Amino acid sequence: IDGKKVNVMDFEEKVQVQLDNYKLQSNSDNVDQNTTEQIREQTWNQLINEMVLTPQYEKLGITCSPKELLDMVQGKNPHPQVKQAFTDPKTGVFNPANVSNFLKNMDNDQTGKTRQQWVVFEKAIREERIQQKYYNLIKQGLYISKAEAKDDFFNRTKTASVRYVTLNYAS
Repeated sequence: IDGKKVNVMDFEEKVQVQLDNYKLQSNSDNVDQNTTEQIREQTWNQLINEMVLTPQYEKLGITCSPKELLDMVQGKNPHPQVKQAFTDPKTGVFNPANVSNFLKNMDNDQTGKTRQQWVVFEKAIREERIQQKYYNLIKQGLYISKAEAKDDFFNRTKTASVRYVTLNYAS
């Protein structure tokens, strides 16, 4: 990736971590072959992001501050995945107090699985925010002038009518 070799053992270790996280989230010890392949693909894409995009984020100074992360979790407009996870299935209403209660009580799990899941979840939404900022930066950096837009429009809509006559070479 980007001219750098990827150690197979490191990659397989990352895949195993993702598989373990999937098992934790789904409360299942078995993962079918299709899901395993999807996780491998997802892990590869994450590795590409780490090796190619993360240096760019750092070079540009794009980050997600702890305050911003807190706002995404407990703020006025929480991340969609937070809303989904803490929406009451009976009423369909998001209750921010459920998030606070969860965070206060997550260390009561003696196995540590709850905290581990939360750390993975937070990391994912943090990375998503950084990626979103980067793409917005690129999007805002692209500009097409009115003249370029007009030329493009005319080039796409230009039509011509042609009439022709053929003559034999011998004539």
